[in-house]
Amino acid sequence: NSLLEVLAGYDDSKWVDANITDSLNIFRELATPTSLYSSDYGSHTGNILWRGHFTAEGNEGNFTIEVQGGAAFSVSLWLDN
Repeated sequence: NSLLEVLAGYDDSKWVDANITDSLNIFRELATPTSLYSSDYGSHTGNILWRGHFTAEGNEGNFTIEVQGGAAFSVSLWLDN
């Protein structure tokens, strides 16, 4: 695999936390408690990697992720088990 970030033992402790609570994006308001717009964190082009952690309780009925991008935008999503 070319993405070491998907390995269970990968250390992401030095990554920037997504903790900005407002956005400079004038086209769309935030739909989450913190901004997930990469531009708010200084990344505007190239490969953008987000890595999140959560603990499921076991009674979840669905999991939704909404993404958006500009021209030639694509997305890949990997969920661990």
